[in-house]
Amino acid sequence: MLVVFGSVDLDLRNCNIDKNVIVNATSIFGGCNLFVPDGVNIKTSGLNIFGDISNKVGQIDDNTFTIIYVNGVSLFGDIKTKS
Repeated sequence: MLVVFGSVDLDLRNCNIDKNVIVNATSIFGGCNLFVPDGVNIKTSGLNIFGDISNKVGQIDDNTFTIIYVNGVSLFGDIKTKS
């Protein structure tokens, strides 16, 4: 996802995710919202410059669940993962 002076909502809640997924997101003066289905783990990493990359999804302590890796670059913007 690439957002410049705007916003994007990527809704994966109705997706059947059966293997690990990588989502790359860049937000420059904007916002990215990633909605994920129940039963997945989220791992976030990235670079923040006056921005935020946040995970609002609770973690599951079972290693058998699928992982969504969110790699982000946030410059005066935000990248949020929600369920």
